[in-house]
Amino acid sequence: MIKIITDSVADLPKDLCEQYNITVVPLQVIFGDAIYLDGIDLTHEAFFAKMAQSEKLPTTSQPTPQVYAELFAQEVDAGNEVIVITLAKVLSGCNQAAHLAKEIVGRGSIDIIDSQSACMGQGLLVLLAARMAAEGKSRDEILAALEVAIEHSRAFVMVATLDNLIKGGRLKPVAGAVANILNIKPMIEIDREGHLVNTAKVRGIQKGLQHIIKRMKEEREDYSGATIALVYTCDPTNADLLEAMVKENFQVGEILRCPCGAVIGTHIGAGAVAIFMIK
Repeated sequence: MIKIITDSVADLPKDLCEQYNITVVPLQVIFGDAIYLDGIDLTHEAFFAKMAQSEKLPTTSQPTPQVYAELFAQEVDAGNEVIVITLAKVLSGCNQAAHLAKEIVGRGSIDIIDSQSACMGQGLLVLLAARMAAEGKSRDEILAALEVAIEHSRAFVMVATLDNLIKGGRLKPVAGAVANILNIKPMIEIDREGHLVNTAKVRGIQKGLQHIIKRMKEEREDYSGATIALVYTCDPTNADLLEAMVKENFQVGEILRCPCGAVIGTHIGAGAVAIFMIK
């Protein structure tokens, strides 16, 4: 059997993980002296409520090589081939920890893939691999499909509030206050290595959502056979608006609505909304 493993930054809905027997390794989310396991000890709602009350942004910590090694050894000893899809290595040490764990185990078939993405950009790759494994596809077929999918992965994100950028020191308080008054919404995409890149600034939620639709049209004309992920932080209002606009403009094969987890949510803040897709 082929076993698919990922980390909690993939933000895959739990029902899909259960359906396709996907194992999710949690990162740690740290508020001061309090440590939580992402997606286990801290719900989506609780995380954003806690972050809103905190003067400083939380930090995160990737799983240790030992955590991965125990999991890999268990799967290899059960006779399984293992495919691990991690958060982009430019964003975290998850990929490196998994590689170290592979060396520790030293046996079996273990492939470690850098998603070069995050959130449901990573999640869509995990889902692709898991669905192919369920269909009986071989390890080589899955790895080849992942290579193509990573190259064609796209993400379009609208940041609704600049509060977290100010808290995190990425934006000076005065500049952030002015931008908030002017209702500026940064538009973010993920580059080919996995960096979060500010590609545009628009004024207002509506123009931000229109920008996402515009980028979707530029990347692909026919979505009838596509699976896209609609991701939101905290309040789903903007996600509702974007979903209506997507359905108005495209015939989409499958739309997955997913709340954004703690790791990426820390960067983009409350009210953000995004589309993740494979071109």
